[in-house]
Amino acid sequence: MDNTPTGGWSPADNPYAIAVSEARWWKESARLAVLRMRPNDDARFGWFSTQQIDARQLVFALRQLISAEDLEQFALKEIGIDQAVRDALTEARQRFENALPGIKDMRDGLMHFEEWARGLGRGPQKKQRDDGVLPRDVARHFWGFGFNPTAGTVSFGPYIISIDTAERAAHEFAHAIYMAAHEVDKRNTAELRAKTIAALMVGGIQSGVPDAGFKVSPGDDLSIWVSLDRTPGVEELVYIGLATRIVEALASADLRLVSNIDTADQAAVVRLARGECLYVAADTVEADESEPDGSREPITLAQFQRTVDLAVEKLREADRCAEIGAFEAACVLVGAAVESALIAQVCVFQSEVRAANLWRKHRKRKTGPEEETPLLKWTLEDLIQVAVRMKWLPTSGEAGSATEPAERLVGEVGDAVRFIQEVRNFVAHPGKYVRSEYWPTIGRAEYDVVYGVARAVLDHLHEAIEKLGSCT
Repeated sequence: MDNTPTGGWSPADNPYAIAVSEARWWKESARLAVLRMRPNDDARFGWFSTQQIDARQLVFALRQLISAEDLEQFALKEIGIDQAVRDALTEARQRFENALPGIKDMRDGLMHFEEWARGLGRGPQKKQRDDGVLPRDVARHFWGFGFNPTAGTVSFGPYIISIDTAERAAHEFAHAIYMAAHEVDKRNTAELRAKTIAALMVGGIQSGVPDAGFKVSPGDDLSIWVSLDRTPGVEELVYIGLATRIVEALASADLRLVSNIDTADQAAVVRLARGECLYVAADTVEADESEPDGSREPITLAQFQRTVDLAVEKLREADRCAEIGAFEAACVLVGAAVESALIAQVCVFQSEVRAANLWRKHRKRKTGPEEETPLLKWTLEDLIQVAVRMKWLPTSGEAGSATEPAERLVGEVGDAVRFIQEVRNFVAHPGKYVRSEYWPTIGRAEYDVVYGVARAVLDHLHEAIEKLGSCT
């Protein structure tokens, strides 16, 4: 009996997206290894050095980025992405390998120690054997893996890499892989726009001409937007008629108009006619019953990557503000970094959040049905509550009655993140600041606390992701 599943989602359908996902995981794995190598050894491992263990993990993570690039190159070629994009990715790989000389051989030596320990490995070991060097001497030349804490370097035989360089190179290489995949999204957007224009023309509606009455965006933000040009004095029925023709023309090409403002059940014709800008989406069939809950992505790949990048960018920008004494602005940026990180966390674990019935919902009307709130419209309060209830951010339960921001530091990280929320609200909302009996002065000391809490939040999120990976 053939039990091979048919239909449904498969990673083989979008290998370019898998490459981006794996590149990000391995980049973060490399960063985590470097972070753990910098402090002293963990005494719980006895005479085993945790720094030396993490050094091995670092080498494997760095090598996996090259595998992600291999998959990306295959995918880009298969779907016909411009050669210039693939060449740029090849150059990024070359920069990565130049920054970390011998990284492939280091990983091969660790992976295939049963051969390299006897001088019978491939690559550089084979070359030396071909040149007449005895296997015993070959093995001795390519051996001696270790991490030097003083120099901050990892070595294996003749190869030496800096962990600081490794962290930076991994980030740049993963970003290059993402940017190459971004070209696929751009092409898909261009094709969707062409399909949209063609559908409108078939329906006798032409855009891009004077007095057309509506606009179709160029798709620079990777979305195709449609809006009406409303003129004062024109009867509403005129707009209703044009909106109806547009919606019907798109539907004939299996396209639909969607609102990004809310998810209330209101006809696209009404939204478009009243002046709302709607984006074009493919009219897909409902998911198969065998498809697992939460299989539909809450945000796009590009939006997810941007959210992750924002968490890092905002934290770095906060540090730059702090350097010049702009501590209030720095605290607001730290709050944005934490919020971005939590959005990414919910996206990664969306299935678990839905299964726990914690996905945020809202009612358009008091008596109306509950509807899911789009992830990008969750508040920081929503994100904190979900993170604590999912136990990503542990809480002691001792800070719930705190009246001053500093008191939020009682207990675990889940409590302390409230301190960031309070400080951000004081700075960003003057009314709250004036109404409060406690008027905090935001200086270096307060900023250092906020920044430290933010780093702790991010560390807890990385730990949660790592634990998930170890269970799969």
